[in-house]
Amino acid sequence: MGRPSSNAIVVRRGLALVMLTTFLAACGNGTPSAPTPSASAPAPSAPNRSPEIVATITPSIGIDQVTTFTARVDVTDPDGDLVMVTLTSLCPFQKDTPVELNGGVGVVSVKPVEKCGPTLSFMATDSKGATARADVSAEHRGLTGSFRLVIGDGFYSEPHYSITLAQSGTLVTGTLSDYPRSGVMDPQTPGSIDENGRFRLRFRVQTDPEEFVLSGELIASNEISLGDRVMATGRVVSGRHAGRAFTIWVPAYALSPRD
Repeated sequence: MGRPSSNAIVVRRGLALVMLTTFLAACGNGTPSAPTPSASAPAPSAPNRSPEIVATITPSIGIDQVTTFTARVDVTDPDGDLVMVTLTSLCPFQKDTPVELNGGVGVVSVKPVEKCGPTLSFMATDSKGATARADVSAEHRGLTGSFRLVIGDGFYSEPHYSITLAQSGTLVTGTLSDYPRSGVMDPQTPGSIDENGRFRLRFRVQTDPEEFVLSGELIASNEISLGDRVMATGRVVSGRHAGRAFTIWVPAYALSPRD
């Protein structure tokens, strides 16, 4: 056979090239493609934090029906949430009384009476339900109640009297008993007490020609406890015990009477 012509060689080479290209393409189609990266999962949201609340009250000591106590509450929320504040106390506020806030600050005023002191509880609640609490209290003193008046220092010093007093604002009325004698404060000239707890009590005692006048100062509250407590001290300024010191005691809670 003779040598192939140059045209035949070109045709054969072209066919071979086509076959090789087809083979490589087929192999390429069989190669798995790289996986498409998935979108990253969203970052978990930060937990809700409780609001922050600070409460204060002034003054620290006051007189029933005379002193006005002012409580201030400062509220912030670390997450910037809206915060509501409510107030609860034994009296005079009802449970969950709303407190108006101005720039995160709330102010509440209260004037105590005998059994209704300035003990307040504030609750801050954010829009997501997280809460925080702050409590404040102050000591209140007054002259309403039944007490033991002693001319001297000790609870059992002599003479001693039972006195029952009623305070209304800065005025005080009441009775005094030293069986079988008794005394009373004339409603026309009642006793008095000021915002510092200084008082003056005037009793007219049976068989005594002079008034029995006490001038003193409250030094503690009139709340009953498990022990006898001195709540006031002073001096007798008129009457048969003039010039002598006195103490007024809050008798301890007892199930049976004592002398």
